[in-house]
Amino acid sequence: MKRASQIFFQISVYNILWLLLCLLMPTLLFFVGISVQRWQLPACALLAAGGMYLLTGRKKPTAAAVFGWLAMVVLAVLLSYLIFNIHWDGNTYHKTAIGLLTDGWNPVRGSCIDVLPEAYRTLGIAYNARWVDHYANGGWVVSAVFASFFGNIETGKAVNLLILLSAAGIVQRCLSVYLKRRGWVAAITAAAVLQPAVVSQIESYYIDGNLYLYLLLGVAAMLMLGVKNSAFPRRYPLLFLFASIVYCINVKFTGAVYIGMFGVGFFICWLIRAAKEHRFAKVFVSAGSMFAGMALFAVLVVGNSSYVSNLIDHGNPLYPLFGEGKVDIMAYSEPHTFENKNNFQKSLVSFFGKTENITNRDERGPTLKVPFTFSLSEIRACMYTDVRIGGAGPFYSGIFLVSAVFAVFFLVRCARKQPYLALEAGVTLTLALLMALFLPGSWWARYSAYLHFFVIAALLYLAKRREESESLAIRCMSGVFGSVIFFNAACFLLSPAAGVYLSREIWRQKEQMQRHKEIVVYADPAQMTGIFWNLEDWGVVYRVSETKIEGSSVFRGHLIFKSIENEE
Repeated sequence: MKRASQIFFQISVYNILWLLLCLLMPTLLFFVGISVQRWQLPACALLAAGGMYLLTGRKKPTAAAVFGWLAMVVLAVLLSYLIFNIHWDGNTYHKTAIGLLTDGWNPVRGSCIDVLPEAYRTLGIAYNARWVDHYANGGWVVSAVFASFFGNIETGKAVNLLILLSAAGIVQRCLSVYLKRRGWVAAITAAAVLQPAVVSQIESYYIDGNLYLYLLLGVAAMLMLGVKNSAFPRRYPLLFLFASIVYCINVKFTGAVYIGMFGVGFFICWLIRAAKEHRFAKVFVSAGSMFAGMALFAVLVVGNSSYVSNLIDHGNPLYPLFGEGKVDIMAYSEPHTFENKNNFQKSLVSFFGKTENITNRDERGPTLKVPFTFSLSEIRACMYTDVRIGGAGPFYSGIFLVSAVFAVFFLVRCARKQPYLALEAGVTLTLALLMALFLPGSWWARYSAYLHFFVIAALLYLAKRREESESLAIRCMSGVFGSVIFFNAACFLLSPAAGVYLSREIWRQKEQMQRHKEIVVYADPAQMTGIFWNLEDWGVVYRVSETKIEGSSVFRGHLIFKSIENEE
Protein backbone atom coordinates (compact mmCIF):
# COMPACT_ATOMS: atom_id res chain seq x y z
CA MET A 1 0.00 0.00 0.00
CA LYS A 2 2.83 2.39 0.85
CA ARG A 3 4.55 1.63 -2.46
CA ALA A 4 1.30 2.28 -4.34
CA SER A 5 1.02 5.63 -2.58
CA GLN A 6 4.57 6.55 -3.59
CA ILE A 7 3.92 5.56 -7.22
CA PHE A 8 0.72 7.62 -7.24
CA PHE A 9 2.68 10.58 -5.90
CA GLN A 10 5.39 10.30 -8.55
CA ILE A 11 2.79 10.03 -11.33
CA SER A 12 1.04 13.09 -9.93
CA VAL A 13 4.24 15.12 -9.81
CA TYR A 14 4.99 14.10 -13.38
CA ASN A 15 1.53 15.19 -14.52
CA ILE A 16 1.85 18.59 -12.83
CA LEU A 17 5.19 19.11 -14.56
CA TRP A 18 3.81 17.85 -17.89
CA LEU A 19 0.76 20.13 -17.78
CA LEU A 20 2.97 23.06 -16.77
CA LEU A 21 5.16 22.46 -19.81
CA CYS A 22 2.04 22.19 -21.99
CA LEU A 23 1.39 25.79 -21.00
CA LEU A 24 4.94 27.12 -21.04
CA MET A 25 6.16 25.64 -24.35
CA PRO A 26 3.35 26.97 -26.57
CA THR A 27 3.37 30.31 -24.76
CA LEU A 28 7.07 30.82 -25.37
CA LEU A 29 6.75 29.67 -28.99
CA PHE A 30 4.01 32.25 -29.56
CA PHE A 31 6.70 34.94 -29.31
CA VAL A 32 8.57 33.49 -32.28
CA GLY A 33 5.45 33.06 -34.39
CA ILE A 34 4.76 29.34 -33.77
CA SER A 35 1.17 28.45 -32.89
CA VAL A 36 -0.13 25.35 -31.09
CA GLN A 37 1.12 22.27 -32.92
CA ARG A 38 0.38 18.56 -32.67
CA TRP A 39 3.96 17.62 -31.76
CA GLN A 40 3.96 19.77 -28.63
CA LEU A 41 2.10 17.27 -26.42
CA PRO A 42 4.62 14.40 -26.84
CA ALA A 43 7.50 16.89 -26.74
CA CYS A 44 6.30 18.21 -23.39
CA ALA A 45 5.88 14.62 -22.16
CA LEU A 46 9.52 13.87 -23.01
CA LEU A 47 10.75 17.07 -21.38
CA ALA A 48 8.69 16.27 -18.28
CA ALA A 49 10.26 12.80 -18.18
CA GLY A 50 13.69 14.42 -18.16
CA GLY A 51 12.57 16.81 -15.44
CA MET A 52 11.32 13.92 -13.30
CA TYR A 53 14.63 12.13 -13.79
CA LEU A 54 16.37 15.10 -12.21
CA LEU A 55 13.71 15.69 -9.54
CA THR A 56 13.91 12.12 -8.27
CA GLY A 57 17.70 12.08 -8.10
CA ARG A 58 18.20 10.34 -11.47
CA LYS A 59 15.94 7.42 -10.60
CA LYS A 60 14.32 5.61 -13.50
CA PRO A 61 10.52 5.19 -13.41
CA THR A 62 9.20 1.75 -12.57
CA ALA A 63 7.04 -0.23 -14.97
CA ALA A 64 4.12 0.21 -12.56
CA ALA A 65 4.50 4.01 -12.69
CA VAL A 66 4.62 4.07 -16.49
CA PHE A 67 1.59 1.82 -16.93
CA GLY A 68 -0.27 3.69 -14.17
CA TRP A 69 0.35 6.99 -15.95
CA LEU A 70 -0.71 5.58 -19.32
CA ALA A 71 -3.91 4.20 -17.80
CA MET A 72 -4.67 7.58 -16.25
CA VAL A 73 -4.15 9.43 -19.55
CA VAL A 74 -6.17 6.93 -21.59
CA LEU A 75 -9.04 7.12 -19.09
CA ALA A 76 -9.02 10.93 -19.08
CA VAL A 77 -8.90 11.24 -22.87
CA LEU A 78 -11.49 8.53 -23.49
CA LEU A 79 -14.04 10.01 -21.07
CA SER A 80 -13.52 13.48 -22.50
CA TYR A 81 -13.96 12.18 -26.04
CA LEU A 82 -17.17 10.30 -25.24
CA ILE A 83 -18.82 12.91 -23.00
CA PHE A 84 -19.58 16.19 -24.74
CA ASN A 85 -19.32 19.59 -23.18
CA ILE A 86 -22.99 20.56 -23.14
CA HIS A 87 -22.81 23.83 -21.22
CA TRP A 88 -23.29 27.43 -22.28
CA ASP A 89 -19.95 28.99 -21.37
CA GLY A 90 -18.06 25.94 -22.57
CA ASN A 91 -19.61 26.12 -26.03
CA THR A 92 -19.75 29.90 -26.22
CA TYR A 93 -16.20 31.11 -25.64
CA HIS A 94 -14.11 28.40 -23.93
CA LYS A 95 -14.40 25.86 -26.73
CA THR A 96 -14.26 28.62 -29.33
CA ALA A 97 -10.95 29.84 -27.96
CA ILE A 98 -9.51 26.32 -27.87
CA GLY A 99 -10.67 25.65 -31.41
CA LEU A 100 -9.13 28.89 -32.65
CA LEU A 101 -5.82 28.02 -30.96
CA THR A 102 -5.77 24.63 -32.67
CA ASP A 103 -6.51 26.39 -35.97
CA GLY A 104 -3.39 28.52 -35.67
CA TRP A 105 -4.39 31.57 -33.65
CA ASN A 106 -1.35 33.15 -32.00
CA PRO A 107 -2.63 35.36 -29.14
CA VAL A 108 0.69 37.20 -28.95
CA ARG A 109 0.59 38.21 -32.62
CA GLY A 110 -3.04 39.22 -33.18
CA SER A 111 -6.78 38.81 -32.71
CA CYS A 112 -8.51 35.46 -32.87
CA ILE A 113 -10.57 36.88 -35.73
CA ASP A 114 -7.44 36.87 -37.90
CA VAL A 115 -7.40 33.08 -38.32
CA LEU A 116 -11.00 32.88 -39.53
CA PRO A 117 -12.10 33.01 -43.17
CA GLU A 118 -14.21 36.07 -43.92
CA ALA A 119 -17.38 33.98 -44.23
CA TYR A 120 -17.12 32.83 -40.60
CA ARG A 121 -16.57 36.19 -38.94
CA THR A 122 -20.25 36.92 -38.36
CA LEU A 123 -21.13 33.68 -36.57
CA GLY A 124 -21.04 35.04 -33.07
CA ILE A 125 -17.24 35.05 -33.16
CA ALA A 126 -17.19 38.85 -33.07
CA TYR A 127 -19.18 38.72 -29.84
CA ASN A 128 -16.97 36.03 -28.35
CA ALA A 129 -13.77 37.72 -29.48
CA ARG A 130 -13.97 40.26 -26.67
CA TRP A 131 -13.50 37.40 -24.21
CA VAL A 132 -11.23 35.19 -26.29
CA ASP A 133 -8.79 37.98 -27.16
CA HIS A 134 -8.56 39.53 -23.71
CA TYR A 135 -9.23 36.93 -21.02
CA ALA A 136 -6.42 34.96 -19.38
CA ASN A 137 -5.89 32.00 -21.69
CA GLY A 138 -3.67 29.52 -19.83
CA GLY A 139 -6.32 26.84 -19.47
CA TRP A 140 -7.25 27.17 -23.13
CA VAL A 141 -3.65 26.74 -24.25
CA VAL A 142 -3.19 23.48 -22.31
CA SER A 143 -6.49 22.09 -23.59
CA ALA A 144 -5.61 23.16 -27.14
CA VAL A 145 -2.35 21.18 -26.95
CA PHE A 146 -4.36 18.06 -26.08
CA ALA A 147 -7.09 18.76 -28.67
CA SER A 148 -4.50 19.38 -31.37
CA PHE A 149 -2.70 16.09 -30.71
CA PHE A 150 -5.82 13.93 -30.55
CA GLY A 151 -7.60 15.79 -33.34
CA ASN A 152 -10.80 16.30 -31.37
CA ILE A 153 -12.01 19.43 -29.58
CA GLU A 154 -13.60 17.49 -26.70
CA THR A 155 -10.35 15.76 -25.69
CA GLY A 156 -9.07 19.06 -24.31
CA LYS A 157 -11.23 18.35 -21.24
CA ALA A 158 -8.89 15.49 -20.34
CA VAL A 159 -6.80 17.98 -18.38
CA ASN A 160 -9.64 18.23 -15.82
CA LEU A 161 -9.35 14.62 -14.70
CA LEU A 162 -5.54 14.72 -14.86
CA ILE A 163 -5.46 17.78 -12.60
CA LEU A 164 -7.94 16.16 -10.20
CA LEU A 165 -6.01 12.90 -9.91
CA SER A 166 -2.66 14.70 -9.68
CA ALA A 167 -3.90 16.97 -6.89
CA ALA A 168 -5.16 13.86 -5.08
CA GLY A 169 -1.78 12.14 -5.39
CA ILE A 170 0.07 15.12 -3.96
CA VAL A 171 -2.44 15.85 -1.18
CA GLN A 172 -2.46 12.24 0.00
CA ARG A 173 1.34 12.28 0.18
CA CYS A 174 1.28 15.47 2.25
CA LEU A 175 -1.39 14.11 4.60
CA SER A 176 0.51 10.86 5.12
CA VAL A 177 3.19 12.90 6.89
CA TYR A 178 0.62 14.42 9.25
CA LEU A 179 -1.68 11.44 9.82
CA LYS A 180 -0.91 7.83 10.75
CA ARG A 181 -4.05 6.09 9.55
CA ARG A 182 -4.16 5.44 5.81
CA GLY A 183 -7.95 5.28 5.82
CA TRP A 184 -8.19 8.84 7.09
CA VAL A 185 -5.54 9.97 4.60
CA ALA A 186 -7.60 8.54 1.74
CA ALA A 187 -10.89 9.96 3.07
CA ILE A 188 -9.57 13.48 3.61
CA THR A 189 -7.79 13.44 0.26
CA ALA A 190 -11.05 12.54 -1.47
CA ALA A 191 -12.96 15.20 0.47
CA ALA A 192 -10.30 17.80 -0.34
CA VAL A 193 -10.25 17.31 -4.11
CA LEU A 194 -13.93 16.45 -4.65
CA GLN A 195 -15.07 20.00 -3.97
CA PRO A 196 -18.56 20.62 -5.49
CA ALA A 197 -17.26 22.83 -8.34
CA VAL A 198 -14.66 20.20 -9.22
CA VAL A 199 -17.23 17.41 -9.36
CA SER A 200 -19.82 19.33 -11.39
CA GLN A 201 -17.28 20.68 -13.91
CA ILE A 202 -15.17 17.55 -14.43
CA GLU A 203 -16.48 16.94 -17.98
CA SER A 204 -17.06 20.56 -18.96
CA TYR A 205 -14.89 23.47 -20.09
CA TYR A 206 -15.64 25.49 -16.97
CA ILE A 207 -12.40 26.29 -15.15
CA ASP A 208 -13.42 27.08 -11.56
CA GLY A 209 -12.83 23.54 -10.34
CA ASN A 210 -9.32 23.44 -11.82
CA LEU A 211 -8.58 26.86 -10.32
CA TYR A 212 -9.54 25.53 -6.88
CA LEU A 213 -7.31 22.46 -7.29
CA TYR A 214 -4.32 24.62 -8.21
CA LEU A 215 -5.05 26.92 -5.26
CA LEU A 216 -5.10 23.82 -3.06
CA LEU A 217 -1.79 22.76 -4.58
CA GLY A 218 -0.29 26.21 -3.97
CA VAL A 219 -1.42 26.37 -0.35
CA ALA A 220 -0.08 22.85 0.26
CA ALA A 221 3.24 23.88 -1.31
CA MET A 222 3.53 26.97 0.90
CA LEU A 223 2.72 24.90 3.98
CA MET A 224 5.49 22.46 2.99
CA LEU A 225 7.96 25.30 2.42
CA GLY A 226 7.18 26.69 5.87
CA VAL A 227 7.91 23.42 7.66
CA LYS A 228 11.43 22.89 8.96
CA ASN A 229 12.95 19.48 8.35
CA SER A 230 10.18 18.69 5.88
CA ALA A 231 9.85 15.13 4.64
CA PHE A 232 9.83 16.56 1.12
CA PRO A 233 12.91 17.81 -0.71
CA ARG A 234 12.48 21.55 -1.25
CA ARG A 235 12.43 21.15 -5.03
CA TYR A 236 9.00 19.48 -4.88
CA PRO A 237 7.05 22.26 -3.14
CA LEU A 238 8.89 24.84 -5.26
CA LEU A 239 7.63 23.09 -8.40
CA PHE A 240 4.09 22.90 -7.00
CA LEU A 241 4.12 26.57 -6.01
CA PHE A 242 5.46 27.68 -9.39
CA ALA A 243 2.85 25.59 -11.22
CA SER A 244 0.13 26.98 -8.96
CA ILE A 245 1.13 30.63 -9.45
CA VAL A 246 1.55 30.31 -13.21
CA TYR A 247 -1.74 28.45 -13.66
CA CYS A 248 -3.88 30.51 -11.26
CA ILE A 249 -2.74 33.81 -12.74
CA ASN A 250 -3.26 32.65 -16.32
CA VAL A 251 -6.45 30.60 -16.12
CA LYS A 252 -8.65 33.41 -14.83
CA PHE A 253 -8.23 37.04 -13.76
CA THR A 254 -9.68 36.28 -10.33
CA GLY A 255 -7.13 33.49 -9.97
CA ALA A 256 -4.40 36.13 -9.81
CA VAL A 257 -6.21 37.76 -6.89
CA TYR A 258 -6.72 34.46 -5.08
CA ILE A 259 -3.17 33.14 -5.28
CA GLY A 260 -1.85 36.64 -4.69
CA MET A 261 -3.72 37.05 -1.42
CA PHE A 262 -2.73 33.62 -0.11
CA GLY A 263 0.88 34.26 -1.19
CA VAL A 264 0.99 37.58 0.69
CA GLY A 265 -0.53 35.90 3.73
CA PHE A 266 2.13 33.18 3.84
CA PHE A 267 4.88 35.72 3.16
CA ILE A 268 3.81 37.69 6.23
CA CYS A 269 3.71 34.49 8.32
CA TRP A 270 7.24 33.60 7.23
CA LEU A 271 8.46 37.11 8.10
CA ILE A 272 6.90 36.92 11.57
CA ARG A 273 8.68 33.65 12.21
CA ALA A 274 11.92 34.96 10.73
CA ALA A 275 11.82 38.05 12.97
CA LYS A 276 11.63 35.85 16.07
CA GLU A 277 14.56 33.79 14.78
CA HIS A 278 16.57 36.92 13.82
CA ARG A 279 16.47 36.02 10.10
CA PHE A 280 14.08 38.73 8.91
CA ALA A 281 16.32 40.30 6.26
CA LYS A 282 17.39 36.95 4.82
CA VAL A 283 13.85 35.59 4.57
CA PHE A 284 12.49 38.89 3.27
CA VAL A 285 14.96 38.83 0.38
CA SER A 286 14.81 35.10 -0.40
CA ALA A 287 11.05 34.59 -0.05
CA GLY A 288 10.23 37.97 -1.56
CA SER A 289 12.46 37.27 -4.56
CA MET A 290 10.87 33.85 -5.01
CA PHE A 291 7.31 35.16 -4.98
CA ALA A 292 8.13 38.21 -7.10
CA GLY A 293 10.08 36.19 -9.67
CA MET A 294 7.33 33.60 -10.09
CA ALA A 295 4.58 36.22 -10.24
CA LEU A 296 6.40 38.46 -12.73
CA PHE A 297 7.14 35.50 -15.00
CA ALA A 298 3.50 34.41 -14.81
CA VAL A 299 2.19 37.89 -15.66
CA LEU A 300 4.78 39.36 -18.03
CA VAL A 301 5.77 36.24 -19.97
CA VAL A 302 2.99 33.65 -19.75
CA GLY A 303 0.32 36.33 -19.40
CA ASN A 304 1.78 38.65 -22.01
CA SER A 305 -1.07 38.16 -24.48
CA SER A 306 -3.67 39.07 -21.86
CA TYR A 307 -2.36 41.22 -18.98
CA VAL A 308 0.35 43.09 -20.90
CA SER A 309 -1.62 43.46 -24.13
CA ASN A 310 -4.71 44.65 -22.27
CA LEU A 311 -2.66 47.25 -20.42
CA ILE A 312 -1.07 48.53 -23.62
CA ASP A 313 -4.20 48.48 -25.78
CA HIS A 314 -6.89 49.38 -23.25
CA GLY A 315 -5.11 50.92 -20.28
CA ASN A 316 -6.14 48.14 -17.88
CA PRO A 317 -4.63 44.64 -17.51
CA LEU A 318 -8.04 43.23 -16.54
CA TYR A 319 -9.96 44.54 -19.55
CA PRO A 320 -12.84 43.95 -20.39
CA LEU A 321 -13.92 43.43 -16.78
CA PHE A 322 -12.47 46.75 -15.61
CA GLY A 323 -11.47 50.08 -17.11
CA GLU A 324 -12.93 52.10 -19.96
CA GLY A 325 -15.33 50.08 -22.06
CA LYS A 326 -15.73 47.41 -19.38
CA VAL A 327 -18.53 44.84 -19.69
CA ASP A 328 -20.69 43.93 -16.69
CA ILE A 329 -20.92 40.14 -16.85
CA MET A 330 -22.65 39.75 -13.47
CA ALA A 331 -25.78 41.83 -14.09
CA TYR A 332 -27.60 38.97 -15.86
CA SER A 333 -26.38 36.31 -13.45
CA GLU A 334 -27.48 38.01 -10.24
CA PRO A 335 -31.03 37.69 -8.92
CA HIS A 336 -32.82 41.02 -9.27
CA THR A 337 -33.15 41.17 -5.46
CA PHE A 338 -29.36 41.64 -5.26
CA GLU A 339 -29.68 45.11 -6.71
CA ASN A 340 -28.24 47.73 -4.32
CA LYS A 341 -26.85 45.03 -2.02
CA ASN A 342 -23.14 44.90 -1.20
CA ASN A 343 -21.15 41.69 -1.64
CA PHE A 344 -21.31 40.86 2.08
CA GLN A 345 -25.10 40.85 1.94
CA LYS A 346 -25.15 38.91 -1.34
CA SER A 347 -22.79 36.26 0.01
CA LEU A 348 -24.83 35.68 3.15
CA VAL A 349 -28.07 35.37 1.19
CA SER A 350 -26.51 33.05 -1.38
CA PHE A 351 -24.66 30.94 1.15
CA PHE A 352 -27.67 30.32 3.38
CA GLY A 353 -30.14 30.19 0.52
CA LYS A 354 -31.95 27.26 -1.00
CA THR A 355 -29.93 25.66 -3.81
CA GLU A 356 -31.47 26.95 -7.03
CA ASN A 357 -30.35 28.56 -10.27
CA ILE A 358 -31.98 32.00 -10.03
CA THR A 359 -30.90 34.72 -12.47
CA ASN A 360 -32.03 38.26 -13.21
CA ARG A 361 -34.78 36.90 -15.47
CA ASP A 362 -36.60 35.24 -12.57
CA GLU A 363 -39.31 37.22 -10.83
CA ARG A 364 -38.67 35.62 -7.46
CA GLY A 365 -35.55 35.95 -5.38
CA PRO A 366 -33.52 33.53 -3.26
CA THR A 367 -35.18 31.68 -0.40
CA LEU A 368 -33.33 31.38 2.92
CA LYS A 369 -33.44 28.02 4.68
CA VAL A 370 -32.30 26.28 7.84
CA PRO A 371 -28.87 24.60 7.38
CA PHE A 372 -28.98 20.82 6.74
CA THR A 373 -32.59 20.96 5.55
CA PHE A 374 -33.11 20.14 1.88
CA SER A 375 -35.64 19.36 -0.83
CA LEU A 376 -35.52 17.22 -3.97
CA SER A 377 -35.59 20.36 -6.11
CA GLU A 378 -32.26 21.41 -4.55
CA ILE A 379 -30.66 18.10 -5.46
CA ARG A 380 -31.99 18.40 -9.01
CA ALA A 381 -30.48 21.90 -9.22
CA CYS A 382 -27.04 20.36 -8.73
CA MET A 383 -27.32 19.20 -12.35
CA TYR A 384 -26.12 22.68 -13.36
CA THR A 385 -22.41 23.47 -13.39
CA ASP A 386 -22.96 27.04 -12.27
CA VAL A 387 -25.79 27.08 -9.72
CA ARG A 388 -26.15 30.67 -8.55
CA ILE A 389 -27.74 30.43 -5.10
CA GLY A 390 -26.60 27.81 -2.58
CA GLY A 391 -24.26 26.76 -5.34
CA ALA A 392 -22.02 24.58 -3.19
CA GLY A 393 -24.84 22.15 -2.50
CA PRO A 394 -27.97 21.73 -0.37
CA PHE A 395 -25.98 20.75 2.72
CA TYR A 396 -22.99 23.05 2.37
CA SER A 397 -24.18 25.87 4.61
CA GLY A 398 -24.50 23.41 7.49
CA ILE A 399 -21.23 21.71 6.55
CA PHE A 400 -19.45 25.05 6.63
CA LEU A 401 -20.85 26.09 10.02
CA VAL A 402 -19.76 22.79 11.59
CA SER A 403 -16.41 23.00 9.78
CA ALA A 404 -15.82 26.52 11.11
CA VAL A 405 -16.21 25.26 14.68
CA PHE A 406 -13.92 22.28 14.16
CA ALA A 407 -11.44 24.48 12.29
CA VAL A 408 -11.13 26.66 15.38
CA PHE A 409 -10.46 23.53 17.45
CA PHE A 410 -7.87 22.51 14.87
CA LEU A 411 -6.08 25.87 15.18
CA VAL A 412 -6.13 25.72 18.99
CA ARG A 413 -4.69 22.23 18.88
CA CYS A 414 -1.95 23.26 16.46
CA ALA A 415 -1.13 26.33 18.54
CA ARG A 416 -0.08 24.08 21.41
CA LYS A 417 2.26 21.83 19.43
CA GLN A 418 2.95 23.55 16.09
CA PRO A 419 2.41 27.30 16.58
CA TYR A 420 3.73 28.32 13.18
CA LEU A 421 1.49 25.80 11.43
CA ALA A 422 -1.40 27.27 13.40
CA LEU A 423 -0.40 30.76 12.26
CA GLU A 424 -0.24 29.78 8.59
CA ALA A 425 -3.47 27.77 8.73
CA GLY A 426 -5.21 30.58 10.62
CA VAL A 427 -4.16 33.19 8.08
CA THR A 428 -5.27 30.91 5.21
CA LEU A 429 -8.71 30.35 6.70
CA THR A 430 -9.15 34.01 7.63
CA LEU A 431 -8.26 35.13 4.13
CA ALA A 432 -10.64 32.57 2.62
CA LEU A 433 -13.51 33.86 4.76
CA LEU A 434 -12.79 37.53 4.05
CA MET A 435 -12.47 36.85 0.32
CA ALA A 436 -15.79 34.98 0.27
CA LEU A 437 -17.57 37.79 2.08
CA PHE A 438 -16.11 40.85 0.41
CA LEU A 439 -14.60 40.08 -3.02
CA PRO A 440 -16.99 41.08 -5.84
CA GLY A 441 -18.81 38.08 -7.28
CA SER A 442 -17.82 35.73 -4.46
CA TRP A 443 -21.50 35.16 -3.61
CA TRP A 444 -21.46 32.75 -6.57
CA ALA A 445 -20.22 29.48 -5.07
CA ARG A 446 -18.00 28.50 -7.99
CA TYR A 447 -16.04 31.73 -7.45
CA SER A 448 -15.43 31.01 -3.75
CA ALA A 449 -14.50 27.32 -3.84
CA TYR A 450 -11.54 28.12 -1.53
CA LEU A 451 -14.01 28.09 1.40
CA HIS A 452 -13.55 24.33 1.19
CA PHE A 453 -10.29 24.83 3.11
CA PHE A 454 -12.46 25.02 6.24
CA VAL A 455 -13.81 21.53 5.52
CA ILE A 456 -10.27 20.16 5.16
CA ALA A 457 -9.20 21.76 8.46
CA ALA A 458 -12.24 20.30 10.23
CA LEU A 459 -11.55 16.81 8.92
CA LEU A 460 -7.90 17.08 10.00
CA TYR A 461 -9.03 17.90 13.51
CA LEU A 462 -11.43 14.95 13.63
CA ALA A 463 -8.78 12.62 12.22
CA LYS A 464 -6.32 13.62 14.92
CA ARG A 465 -8.97 13.11 17.58
CA ARG A 466 -9.71 9.66 16.17
CA GLU A 467 -6.01 8.78 16.38
CA GLU A 468 -6.02 9.71 20.05
CA SER A 469 -9.42 8.39 21.09
CA GLU A 470 -11.75 5.59 20.08
CA SER A 471 -14.71 7.06 21.95
CA LEU A 472 -18.12 6.35 20.47
CA ALA A 473 -18.92 10.08 20.30
CA ILE A 474 -15.87 10.87 18.16
CA ARG A 475 -16.51 7.91 15.87
CA CYS A 476 -20.15 8.84 15.34
CA MET A 477 -19.38 12.53 14.89
CA SER A 478 -16.66 11.94 12.31
CA GLY A 479 -18.67 9.27 10.50
CA VAL A 480 -21.84 11.34 10.18
CA PHE A 481 -19.99 14.55 9.26
CA GLY A 482 -17.89 12.79 6.64
CA SER A 483 -20.94 11.08 5.14
CA VAL A 484 -22.77 14.41 4.77
CA ILE A 485 -19.73 15.95 3.04
CA PHE A 486 -19.52 13.13 0.52
CA PHE A 487 -23.27 13.02 -0.08
CA ASN A 488 -23.29 16.75 -0.76
CA ALA A 489 -20.45 16.35 -3.28
CA ALA A 490 -22.18 13.32 -4.82
CA CYS A 491 -25.23 15.46 -5.63
CA PHE A 492 -23.08 17.25 -8.21
CA LEU A 493 -22.43 14.00 -10.04
CA LEU A 494 -25.78 14.81 -11.63
CA SER A 495 -23.95 17.32 -13.85
CA PRO A 496 -21.54 14.88 -15.55
CA ALA A 497 -24.32 12.28 -15.47
CA ALA A 498 -26.50 14.66 -17.50
CA GLY A 499 -23.55 15.03 -19.88
CA VAL A 500 -23.41 11.26 -20.31
CA TYR A 501 -27.15 11.05 -20.94
CA LEU A 502 -27.22 13.89 -23.49
CA SER A 503 -24.05 12.66 -25.17
CA ARG A 504 -25.82 9.45 -26.17
CA GLU A 505 -28.30 11.52 -28.16
CA ILE A 506 -25.55 13.70 -29.63
CA TRP A 507 -23.68 10.63 -30.90
CA ARG A 508 -26.87 9.44 -32.63
CA GLN A 509 -27.46 12.85 -34.20
CA LYS A 510 -23.82 12.99 -35.27
CA GLU A 511 -24.44 9.92 -37.44
CA GLN A 512 -27.56 11.54 -38.81
CA MET A 513 -25.64 14.69 -39.81
CA GLN A 514 -22.89 12.67 -41.46
CA ARG A 515 -25.43 11.00 -43.77
CA HIS A 516 -26.02 14.30 -45.56
CA LYS A 517 -23.61 15.73 -48.10
CA GLU A 518 -24.16 19.18 -46.61
CA ILE A 519 -26.34 20.65 -43.87
CA VAL A 520 -27.45 24.10 -42.82
CA VAL A 521 -27.11 24.90 -39.12
CA TYR A 522 -28.30 27.61 -36.76
CA ALA A 523 -26.79 28.20 -33.34
CA ASP A 524 -29.14 30.14 -31.12
CA PRO A 525 -28.43 32.97 -30.50
CA ALA A 526 -25.46 32.78 -32.87
CA GLN A 527 -23.09 32.61 -29.90
CA MET A 528 -22.66 28.85 -29.38
CA THR A 529 -19.78 28.92 -31.81
CA GLY A 530 -17.74 26.21 -30.09
CA ILE A 531 -20.10 23.59 -31.49
CA PHE A 532 -18.81 24.29 -34.99
CA TRP A 533 -15.51 22.66 -34.07
CA ASN A 534 -17.44 19.49 -33.23
CA LEU A 535 -18.86 19.56 -36.76
CA GLU A 536 -15.34 19.99 -38.14
CA ASP A 537 -14.15 16.98 -36.12
CA TRP A 538 -17.01 14.90 -37.52
CA GLY A 539 -16.22 15.86 -41.11
CA VAL A 540 -19.65 17.44 -41.54
CA VAL A 541 -19.97 19.91 -44.43
CA TYR A 542 -22.21 22.75 -43.28
CA ARG A 543 -23.42 26.24 -43.94
CA VAL A 544 -24.53 28.59 -41.21
CA SER A 545 -27.86 30.37 -41.16
CA GLU A 546 -28.07 33.75 -39.43
CA THR A 547 -31.82 33.26 -38.93
CA LYS A 548 -33.64 30.53 -37.07
CA ILE A 549 -34.58 27.43 -39.07
CA GLU A 550 -36.86 24.47 -38.56
CA GLY A 551 -35.07 21.16 -38.18
CA SER A 552 -33.52 18.70 -35.74
CA SER A 553 -31.87 20.02 -32.58
CA VAL A 554 -28.66 18.89 -30.94
CA PHE A 555 -26.63 19.98 -27.90
CA ARG A 556 -29.75 20.57 -25.80
CA GLY A 557 -31.34 22.58 -28.59
CA HIS A 558 -28.39 24.96 -28.90
CA LEU A 559 -27.83 23.83 -32.50
CA ILE A 560 -30.56 23.27 -35.10
CA PHE A 561 -29.74 21.58 -38.39
CA LYS A 562 -31.32 20.19 -41.53
CA SER A 563 -30.04 18.91 -44.83
CA ILE A 564 -29.12 21.46 -47.46
CA GLU A 565 -31.58 19.76 -49.83
CA ASN A 566 -34.44 20.72 -47.54
CA GLU A 567 -33.12 24.25 -47.31
CA GLU A 568 -33.20 24.58 -51.08
